Amino acid sequence: MVVPFFRKLIKIVIADIEYIEGLKDYIKIYLRNIARPVLTRMSMKALEEKLPSGVLTRTHKSFLVPLSKVTAVKKDFLVIGTKSIPLSAHYRENVLQRLRP
Repeated sequence: MVVPFFRKLIKIVIADIEYIEGLKDYIKIYLRNIARPVLTRMSMKALEEKLPSGVLTRTHKSFLVPLSKVTAVKKDFLVIGTKSIPLSAHYRENVLQRLRP
């Protein structure tokens, strides 16, 4: 996947994505082994259209996660490593269905 980043394009390997956080007209892409997230001006909907289907799952209106990185599911959030990601009621059933073997 290629995203714009300060007047240049950055290639992002989808397998390196820990999670994605939406911030109105911007998104932060948190990557494995990189301390700072990649910040780009793009909507969550536009990003979802660029990604292959089924790679990342929406857990909240502002979060996309790769379900393969989820280590625990609690009532209102998912755990990826040491980070807690919100899990809204709207997306909960879909996420739980996709996590079941």
